[in-house]
Amino acid sequence: MAQYFSSFVPRCTATSFVILVCVFMLQFCSVVESHETDMEKELLLTYQEKVAFDKLKSQVHKNITHPLMKTDLFLLRWVRAKNLDVNRAVKDMFDFLQWRKSNRIDTIQEEDWSDMIAEHPYRMDVIDLQGRPVAVGSIGGQWNVRRTFLQGKGQRLSRYVYKLVEEVFDRVYEINKKHSNVTQFSVIASLEGFNLFQQGCPLCLTTYVQLLTVYNRFYPNFAHAITAVNTPASFSVVLDLVRPMLNKGTSDALKIFGYNKPQWKNYLDTEVSEDQLTEEFGGTRTDDTDILNR
Repeated sequence: MAQYFSSFVPRCTATSFVILVCVFMLQFCSVVESHETDMEKELLLTYQEKVAFDKLKSQVHKNITHPLMKTDLFLLRWVRAKNLDVNRAVKDMFDFLQWRKSNRIDTIQEEDWSDMIAEHPYRMDVIDLQGRPVAVGSIGGQWNVRRTFLQGKGQRLSRYVYKLVEEVFDRVYEINKKHSNVTQFSVIASLEGFNLFQQGCPLCLTTYVQLLTVYNRFYPNFAHAITAVNTPASFSVVLDLVRPMLNKGTSDALKIFGYNKPQWKNYLDTEVSEDQLTEEFGGTRTDDTDILNR
């Protein structure tokens, strides 16, 4: 073998040597690229993005208090969601800060939400295959939005929706402190049992519209996926209302599945381990939502 190799080397031309080096470099670069995290890819800026980002940061950074909102990643996602329109991005940021203050968002998790949780349960202890937090809820089967409005709790339900979005946002921050590659969350909702009378009344629809629009405007591009399974055709009424208001990142994150369980289960299996989800979502986990939300 040594004789063969030594006899082969002199025959290598300069051209073939260059080709070998190029092949090696291409393979090396592909390995490096495959190890590049989603966050690192997201932080790659074009010149136009860098200019818009710098302008936004210089105008709003000192006014921000939430630690995750002060990060470059948050501000970059924010200005991208506003199509690099700095004036719009600045205005929306100050609207966001005012909205947080008016709705006491910084302390919203400290309030007693036991009445809302009993009527609108969810779980926030699910982690997907990439380590992202996942909010899971049976909106069609367990949420009676119409009854909540008839009880005169419509405004409280709106703040409850704010609490849910902020809670999963905070989960990203907490996990990110230990695992810097985790920068997004996911949502999985079952709409089985959804009907226009119980959950689709005009006032009820505002809850679903509010949930998406609050995320879309104030937490842009922080959702890896917003997945709905067992979605009835009647829910298209809600989607038709909401879709025109969504930015591209939010629209791309929406994954809507009907009653074809093999289809949506195949998708969920690529996102979340079966032992993280209950039977309703095609998993093997014991449904302890009632105990979890006490």
